[in-house]
Amino acid sequence: MRSLLPLLVAALVAVVAFPDGADAVWTPIANPGTLVVKQVGNFAVIVYSNADPRKHLPLQLVNVVRGETQPVGNGITDYRLVLNVKNTDTGSTALYQCVVRGKPGSRSTAWVLRSFVPYDAVWTPIANPGTLVVKQVGNFAVIVYSNADPRKHLPLQLVNVVRGETQPVGNGITDYRLVLNVKNTDTGSTALYQCVVRGKPGSRSTTWVLRSFVPYTQAA
Repeated sequence: MRSLLPLLVAALVAVVAFPDGADAVWTPIANPGTLVVKQVGNFAVIVYSNADPRKHLPLQLVNVVRGETQPVGNGITDYRLVLNVKNTDTGSTALYQCVVRGKPGSRSTAWVLRSFVPYDAVWTPIANPGTLVVKQVGNFAVIVYSNADPRKHLPLQLVNVVRGETQPVGNGITDYRLVLNVKNTDTGSTALYQCVVRGKPGSRSTTWVLRSFVPYTQAA
């Protein structure tokens, strides 16, 4: 795909929710960080951001998390990608899944964005929540939450990680969604919390982020 930026907005293709070839065979992309795949992902974000001429969406591609391709014929390929996208106004990120159709090497104006929707990522259960890494993530969450309000430290301590799930975000970064058994060291009582922590295993704790920490209500 040639350069996406020159006059791309003027040549926008309508975002059409065509079927994405659910019955076809999709081949996983071995390296979603290649230039071509990044260009396809960037094309999708730009087109989606400008799909409504009345309101530009402040979205920017961070990285392509994963993807698949399927041949359509005549050298044309469908790309089904999971994108990590940043809102440049708020700084928040979210995952989207897009389907883009085009012929590698052709002009961007010949490509079509077929769908662009929020991605409900698949969480993979953690087989052993008692491992050191998972405990460290849980402990990190409790410490950060306990000290979130500088005016009042909460006397909380991790007892154990009850269960958990992970999902890859991209660039080696992982989200951990854990259910924690937490003790109030002042009263001795315990309670369950659910947290989501994002970070890169093996990296410094200062690069990790506690995304949520809420009381956990077990399903009946």
